[in-house]
Amino acid sequence: MATSYSSQLEESVNAVEEKADRIERAKNTEQKVDSATDSIKRITVKLDDIDTRAEELGFYVSVLEEVFDGDRSDCAGLVDAIDDASQGANIEDEEILTAAEKVSFAGYYSRLDSAENSLDDAIDRVKNHIEDEYIDGRAAELNSAKELNSIIGGQNDDFVSHIRKMQSFLRTEVWNTSTSISSLSARWDRLKSEWEEHSSKQGWETFQREHGLSDSTIEDLKQFTGNDPVRLADLSIQSLEEIKEVDELESALQVELRS
Repeated sequence: MATSYSSQLEESVNAVEEKADRIERAKNTEQKVDSATDSIKRITVKLDDIDTRAEELGFYVSVLEEVFDGDRSDCAGLVDAIDDASQGANIEDEEILTAAEKVSFAGYYSRLDSAENSLDDAIDRVKNHIEDEYIDGRAAELNSAKELNSIIGGQNDDFVSHIRKMQSFLRTEVWNTSTSISSLSARWDRLKSEWEEHSSKQGWETFQREHGLSDSTIEDLKQFTGNDPVRLADLSIQSLEEIKEVDELESALQVELRS
């Protein structure tokens, strides 16, 4: 009888231990599921961030190619950066499921971080390329034309107004990712067309032609459009003689003696 009781007790203990093991395994499985779920959520957030950056990059590449008629291949390192980002972000669903089973996501975090960095690099490259190749030179031309208008009396308000519109486009509007590329392209075409019309009537070339000024005199005059003071020694005798023959210039330019 005692043996039977002992056997029953042992069976009960074994049953309790087995149940405890099942509970522990269930807890571990639940923890793994929770960990995998959190990791997948983290990866999803990263992929959303990458998607947002990719859309931003696509916008700037379109500005380069469709607004300014440039070519992405002319932007150093841009194509490679885009390829690196694409490879890093190209993660198949099956890969995620395999990682979830193993609860091993570290490699994917690294890949997505690398893809994000590559996209940021690509965005910086294309924006800098646009500024260097298409905006800075035009901005300098606009400032120079505005200063010429000021030097000769600032009589053409329409011309100055158009310069401001172009400056606003280049400084602000062209970088607005919420604006459609087609709208930006159409607006830039209009601004360029109007600029050609205005500059054909009032610009350095027209001013030079109307007053018979030499190229060297025009270059000397352009010094006055900068921020640095112009010394008398910076101007040639020929330039001074030609300037004196133009009433607008003679009355606009002053010589200041410094002690």
